[in-house]
Amino acid sequence: MKFRHTNRPGFLLGMVDFFTAGLFFLIYMPRGGLQAELEFILGHPVLPY
Repeated sequence: MKFRHTNRPGFLLGMVDFFTAGLFFLIYMPRGGLQAELEFILGHPVLPY
């Protein structure tokens, strides 16, 4: 895959995206931060994911 405007391979962007999503799921989600954040934004308790 190449970007039309930069003519560079998109592998690096995909790898960085995959790595940061992995860190999010491994570190942030198990701590319950997302659950508390959703409840705060919505203003009511929600079922756990």
